[in-house]
Amino acid sequence: MTDLKIDFDSDLLEGDLLFADNDLTTDDGLVSAVMISWFTDQRAGVDDEIPNADANQEFVNKRGWWGDLVDPIIENDKIGSLLWLLSRSKITQENLTKAVEYGTQALEWMKEDGIAKKINVTSERLLYKDNDYILALKAEIIKTDGNKLNISFDPEWFATIAV
Repeated sequence: MTDLKIDFDSDLLEGDLLFADNDLTTDDGLVSAVMISWFTDQRAGVDDEIPNADANQEFVNKRGWWGDLVDPIIENDKIGSLLWLLSRSKITQENLTKAVEYGTQALEWMKEDGIAKKINVTSERLLYKDNDYILALKAEIIKTDGNKLNISFDPEWFATIAV
């Protein structure tokens, strides 16, 4: 599987596609697919608690990709994850568990599409800088051909990959 490569700028907190030799650069390691799956906001459900939502607000932004509002080709097929719901949360064991759940859920499409036969997502609380902590995610993807791929994101969300 080949994807367009996303270059993430941790200072601007945004990703962009890159050109090389008058063509878009590609990524053979599923890093871009994991980035899109984890860091695109999935629309929150009716019962989800929205960060910074005020009970008195008339409109609560449940985010999500607009394409999920139209009839899906596959029922309940959605892009992205609910990791954004943890954005203002303390890094408790409960939230680390939720992060694994949200991260795993966002990558399930790889099994459904026959790319992976098994996906293991882990989360941990990492010391970042000046005694600040961050939530870090790692994915071990066992592809259908048996090859194993380990993808993790460091505190500045740079992707590292190990085969």
